[in-house]
Amino acid sequence: MTDVYAYLKANQDELLADLKPLVRAESPSLDKRLTDLCGGVLQELSAIGSASRRSFFRRSM
Repeated sequence: MTDVYAYLKANQDELLADLKPLVRAESPSLDKRLTDLCGGVLQELSAIGSASRRSFFRRSM
């Protein structure tokens, strides 16, 4: 768990910058256009997360 905390602490600014678009995205379920835009933000974060996980585990080994 210490490795995870150290990784999060060391990358805090980058992680917060990645999360800002999601926090700011509106996702009203009755407005398809805004819901689709929010879904796009989630897809981008998913791609970033996959790359980050691979990077983290590569460095941990």
